Amino acid sequence: MTRGWRIERRQQITDINGNRVVVTTGVVRNLQGHLRVALAVDNGPTLLFDTAERNVLAAHLDQSRDDLKRLERNAR
Repeated sequence: MTRGWRIERRQQITDINGNRVVVTTGVVRNLQGHLRVALAVDNGPTLLFDTAERNVLAAHLDQSRDDLKRLERNAR
């Protein structure tokens, strides 16, 4: 099932409770008709990002990945 966005990519990911959920990313038009980057988790709301917000989110994901690597390395 798709969300009907102009462009969308879907990926199944496991949530914190071990359930499979669908994460959808893509491009949609906002209420003003502007194209925006979008993200949704399962049947939750659609989040819209401008370029600056998308860059911050991408940086936070990269930082979280680096944090995980550091914590795993220190746990040995």
